[in-house]
Amino acid sequence: FNSRNELRVYADAYAKKPFDLNGELCELTPVVLPEYSGILIKMHHIISDVWTCGMVASQFKLLVNGTMPVAYSYVDYLNTEDEYQNSKRYEKDKEYFSSIIKACCEPVYLSTKKDVSFDARRASFSVEQTSLLKKFAESLNTSVFVVLMTLVALYISRIRENATEFFIGTTVLNRSGEKEKNKMGMYVNTVPVAVKLSYNFTVCDCIKAIEAEALSVLRHQKFNYTDILTDSKI
Repeated sequence: FNSRNELRVYADAYAKKPFDLNGELCELTPVVLPEYSGILIKMHHIISDVWTCGMVASQFKLLVNGTMPVAYSYVDYLNTEDEYQNSKRYEKDKEYFSSIIKACCEPVYLSTKKDVSFDARRASFSVEQTSLLKKFAESLNTSVFVVLMTLVALYISRIRENATEFFIGTTVLNRSGEKEKNKMGMYVNTVPVAVKLSYNFTVCDCIKAIEAEALSVLRHQKFNYTDILTDSKI
């Protein structure tokens, strides 16, 4: 490719080409530009998450430099999942999500439009002054993630008739230990974070309330999202 833009156009079209589910679910394509070279990673979500893509890149770099990376089997994770499904922790996690869903009112949707296409689309935004955003989060002893989630919550509340109680679905890494952080595969999970706002809250009050809910959810992040929907009959 002659430029990054040329590569980006090719990659966008390449990403939209579906996999043959009866064939290989992972493709690594070497790419060369005037100023650098690398690989284009395309993997089906059935077998990978974003963390896995980062691992592929870092391990590819090790191989290029003549070092054999340490590999762990995804089968080990599947075995621990079987154990979890039959554990007391699973029942506690189930009870937790059941209680927060029952405590919330009717679902609030960001949009009620129906889409007939399964094509993936992404809207990207460039945030300026990120250093100020980080300093603001640090001043409240919280994370940028919580601050951004609060902004999303306030936006939803504003456009959905000043709703004060609803859920924001967010993804979690769901890798609890060092071995799991070094295994490739699909680990990421989706969890509902309960948002409870008040007209008397300041923005900082909202941030602290959402932080408390987010931290609470993270303690139960292993519980599968499909099980949450099944249990709540959504």
